[in-house]
Amino acid sequence: MIRDELTRREFLLSSGLGLVGVFGLKRAASAQSVLPNEIVISGRNLPGSATYTFSVTGELEAMTSPRGDVVSGQTATGVVHNWKDGYRYSGQISEFEHTGQIRVFINGLEVDPAEFDATGHWTERAPLPIAQSDAGGGVLDGKLYYFGGIETGFGLQAARRTFVYDPAVGVGGMWKRVENMPRALWGVCGVATNTELYSFGGAPTDSPYRTGLPPTNQIFVYRPGSGWTNLTKITGVRCPYRNWGMGGVYNPIDGLIYCLGGATEVTNRESATNHGVTRDNPGRYDESRVWTFDPSTGRVENPDLARMPLAKRWHTVALVEIDGRQFIHAIGGRLGVKGPTDSNYRFDIQTGEWRIMAPSPLSGNFGTTNNPVINNKVYLTHGFFWNGAPSQDDYLLVCHKYDPAADSYRTNLAKPTHPRVNAVAGVIENTLYVVGGHIKRYGEGRLHDCMAHNEAFTLPR
Repeated sequence: MIRDELTRREFLLSSGLGLVGVFGLKRAASAQSVLPNEIVISGRNLPGSATYTFSVTGELEAMTSPRGDVVSGQTATGVVHNWKDGYRYSGQISEFEHTGQIRVFINGLEVDPAEFDATGHWTERAPLPIAQSDAGGGVLDGKLYYFGGIETGFGLQAARRTFVYDPAVGVGGMWKRVENMPRALWGVCGVATNTELYSFGGAPTDSPYRTGLPPTNQIFVYRPGSGWTNLTKITGVRCPYRNWGMGGVYNPIDGLIYCLGGATEVTNRESATNHGVTRDNPGRYDESRVWTFDPSTGRVENPDLARMPLAKRWHTVALVEIDGRQFIHAIGGRLGVKGPTDSNYRFDIQTGEWRIMAPSPLSGNFGTTNNPVINNKVYLTHGFFWNGAPSQDDYLLVCHKYDPAADSYRTNLAKPTHPRVNAVAGVIENTLYVVGGHIKRYGEGRLHDCMAHNEAFTLPR
């Protein structure tokens, strides 16, 4: 019972539970289910219909099976109209959204649904030691790695530096510099497995736009304690095509790394396209291929597993699960030098088939491209979105959440502070970190103005 002299909010704060803590309160398991908690969403005696969507950190099942309500994995979606829906779950309720008037009860205790609808918040963390952009990265052992990229300048000055960020040290976390990459490259595809960090492809300084030289197809691996190894030099393994701005993600279920699309050299390969741009621009071609790499063997598993519906680069790649099946999304991005895209493609790992899903709210590439997934939702933040002649005003402050199960977006989350694109993103303990990036100053000779900002997004509570 909440003491009369305390408000509900004061009780939550003074108890140290917070909102999620209340949701973690247990009840005796019923004879019908071993799941210990109940949530009831009620529209009884309230005007109109109301919709809701919520997710839990454990298991979830419906107490009833009303028409139109769906349980998909850890997420439930439904509608109430002068009635109520009930669910049993384990763990905690991590997210809750609704429209219309409802009442919510957790284990018999009424909870104000307004408390669910916060928009999250951003905080400034320890900045990157040197302002950079267009780097690779990944999360390994609870730390965010940042490697390669470009420095501030009018060209594309590639870097070799590798930094590692530990958010658990001090107030704002701490950066440490470790061994340099084997080669200075920008636009590399960084992917972390459970034990290693990989760098695929990338382009050397001023390639290909100023030098005309193609990007690389080299593969490097970083192991904590032993540093970088040039796998291409040692074993001869290479990406199936030269690339930069390629997307990639590790699937712990099958143990494979999936690499998708990316920019490539001028080529007549039928898997690549210039999107109809015929002018002599060495950066106009993109690849459509999805290919896989097996970290256990250090080899390319399948050089041409599938083809995206349309080749693109700088897209957000995200691994999600729906009803126990795994899918990879490729959201937004650029079509060579032709312009931006809002396309959202879903790849079914089990069947190898593609589906075209709801387009992203904006056309262009988001700042978070490397698996920005929390609780099976994809967080699309920052970015460069233009129509016609691009300008530095097209770098926008956004924070969108894509729900793959519902195929819908929430666009009213708290906005970050620093506009930029081509940052490195990583999720550590349900916090999204967005590091580095740049704005191209079109009115200042197209200067790549790189940044050191490290912004952390905490989920709505």
